[in-house]
Amino acid sequence: LARDEAAALASPELAERQAYAAAANNIAAGLRQEPRRSADVDALMIQAAGVARRAWEKAGNWMNVERAEYQLALCHAVLGQGTPALHHAGLCLRICEAEQADAVEHFFAHEALVHAHRAAGQADQACAHRAQMAQWLPQVADAGMQAYCAKTLADTPA
Repeated sequence: LARDEAAALASPELAERQAYAAAANNIAAGLRQEPRRSADVDALMIQAAGVARRAWEKAGNWMNVERAEYQLALCHAVLGQGTPALHHAGLCLRICEAEQADAVEHFFAHEALVHAHRAAGQADQACAHRAQMAQWLPQVADAGMQAYCAKTLADTPA
């Protein structure tokens, strides 16, 4: 992953840069969802999420960058690293606000903030962002996505 980063990001082909960014993101997401990890796997997860973030900066648009910040926030949160989780979740939400993102993006930015605040031991702030998720939910236009968001909300600890 690290060995190929410079070459991948320097590629003149947008599709190659995007494929690299997506692969790094998928590695981070897959490792984050593993029930049992080791210190080496945790380090790889954070590295992959960071690579994805840098790659999307070169290969994507604001939404790709925002979602990479979301991924970084969740990866740090699952490790109990509240400070970096809050940093990345905050960036995720700020991008949504700056770009006037739709309800789906705002919903998931607040989800990242719930997990980040929980990792930081800030239960009150986590509950406040969970309430924000609930406020954004009815504004999700697509019925299938709204159902997915509703399940995410139900699965997000209060």
